[in-house]
Amino acid sequence: MNKKLRILCVCQKGNVRSVGIARRLKDKRHYRNVIAIGAENTEEATLAMLCDWAELILLAEPSLGSLLPRGTEKVVDEFTIGPDVYNNPIHTELQSIIGEQLNGVGLK
Repeated sequence: MNKKLRILCVCQKGNVRSVGIARRLKDKRHYRNVIAIGAENTEEATLAMLCDWAELILLAEPSLGSLLPRGTEKVVDEFTIGPDVYNNPIHTELQSIIGEQLNGVGLK
């Protein structure tokens, strides 16, 4: 996989799940262009710009796709980590789920 791929990681508020995904991609897998955001607290114009920028969009939960102004064709449907019950982006269980999901969609 191209390590320069532009990846947008999206969760609800942008504090836990998307940060956990981005951290895993950057620190463990050495992807260079990864941004974490919260779909509910990002201005629509900014969200639209980031959706245009991204080559790939990873949603923490499928329902978050309805909050994207565009770019849904870039969403990796097979990737999902579920609701935020972790409250910490480096929570061991969360990081394990993220690792499994990234492997499952070929982001190694």
